[in-house]
Amino acid sequence: MNKQRMRHTLLAAAIGGSLGIASLPVSAQTIDEAITETMETNPMVLFDATRRLTDEEQIKIEKGEYRPNANLTLGYGYEWTDNSTTAPDDDEMDRREATLSISQMLYDGYATKSRVDSAESMASASALTLLATSEDTALSVTQVYLDVLRYQQLLTITDENLESHQETYDKIKRRYDSGLGSESDLQQAQARLALASSNKIVAEGNLWEAEINFERVVGHPPVDLQMPTDKCCTDLPSTADDAVAIALTEHPALLAAIAQHESTMAQVNVARAAFHPTLYLEMSASSNHGVDASDYQEDEILAMLMARYNAFNGGADSARVKQLQHLSQAQRASAIAVQRELKANAISSWNRLNNIHQRLPQLERHVASSGETRTAYQRQFDIGQRTLLDLLDSENEYFTARSDAINGTMDEWYGRYRLLAHVGKLLKAMEVSPDFEQVTLAAQ
Repeated sequence: MNKQRMRHTLLAAAIGGSLGIASLPVSAQTIDEAITETMETNPMVLFDATRRLTDEEQIKIEKGEYRPNANLTLGYGYEWTDNSTTAPDDDEMDRREATLSISQMLYDGYATKSRVDSAESMASASALTLLATSEDTALSVTQVYLDVLRYQQLLTITDENLESHQETYDKIKRRYDSGLGSESDLQQAQARLALASSNKIVAEGNLWEAEINFERVVGHPPVDLQMPTDKCCTDLPSTADDAVAIALTEHPALLAAIAQHESTMAQVNVARAAFHPTLYLEMSASSNHGVDASDYQEDEILAMLMARYNAFNGGADSARVKQLQHLSQAQRASAIAVQRELKANAISSWNRLNNIHQRLPQLERHVASSGETRTAYQRQFDIGQRTLLDLLDSENEYFTARSDAINGTMDEWYGRYRLLAHVGKLLKAMEVSPDFEQVTLAAQ
C-alpha cells in the first residue's frame, strides 16, 4: 500500500510539473500581480492563445496558393515488354523518368483572396477572443481575491464578536454564581454565545471556500493578500450611457463577433468563386528513357495556359453559397446578441456600482452609531440601567453593522472591476499588459 501511494505521489508530481502548475508566491501578492500571473497560467487563456496561433498559421496556408506549385518526379527501374505489334521479340531494358512541373494560379474567381480575407478575419477574431477571455479571467481573479479579503475580515470581526460574548457570558456566570444574577440571564447569555460560536464556524467555512476558489482561478493558495488601491479605478464611466457607448465600440467580445461575421461573409465569396473559370500557367520539363519499349531518349518541355470551367455540378455550388449565406446570417445574429448582452451588462454594472456608492456612507454611519450605542449600553448595563437583552442586542447590531460595512466595501471594489470588465477596460485600468507572446509559448 505504501509503495502504491508513493507511486501515486510521484505521478501527481510529474503531472503537476508537466502542466506547469504555479508555485506559491514568496511574498505578498497584490491584486494586479495576481492578474498578471493568472494570464500566464490560466487554462482558458492558454486555450485561446493556442487558437490564435492556429488561426494565424491558417493565413499562411491560404496565402500559399498565390505562390507557384512545383513537383519533381524521378523514377528508375526495369521494364520487360512482349508486344508483337511493335516488336517481333520480347525486350527488356532499364527505364528512367524525370519530370519537373510548375503550376502558377493566375485567376481563380478571387477564391484565394477570399480565403485569405476569411482567415485574416478569423485570426483577428481569435486575438480579440483572447482579449475578451483575459478580461473575464481578470474579473474572476478580482472576485476570488476580494472574497478572500472579505471573509478574512469577516472572520476577524466574528472572532471579536465571540470574544465579546464570551466576556459577557463570564460576567453573567459570575453574577449567577454569586447569587446576584438570574438563571434566565445566564441562559440568554449562553444562547448568544452559542450563536456567536456558530457564526465563527460559518465564517471559517466561508473563508475556506474562498481560498479554494482563489486557488482554482489563480493556480495557488492565497498568500498575504493586500487591499486594492485607488490607482486602478479613477477613470470609470460617469454615466450608464457612457458605459454603453464604450462597451459597444471597444469591448473585444463584440469586436470578435463582428470579425467572425466578416470571416463567414468572405467564405460566401469563396463559394461564389466556383461559378468563375480558373486560369493556370502550367510548365513542365521531362527526360525519359526506355518508355514503352523504346530504347531511346525522349525529352520534352511544355508551357501552357490552362483554363478550366465547371459547367454543371448538380447544384452543389449554389447550395454551398446559400449554406454559407445562412451561416453568415447566424453569425450576424450572434453579434447582435453579444451587443445586447454587453449593453445590458454595462447598464446593470453601472447601476449596481452607483447603488453601492450611495449605500456605503449609510453603512459607515451605522457602524459608528451602533458602536457608540454598544459602548454606552455596556456602561449602563454595569450600573443596572440596561437589561442583558439590551446589551446583547446592541452587540449583535454592532456585529451586523460591521459585517454589512465589510461586505459593502468589498462589493464596491468588485463593482468597480465589474464595470471596467463589462466595458472591456479592466486590464488597461489595472495597468496589466499580458505578454501574450509568453502566454502562447506557455500554451505550446
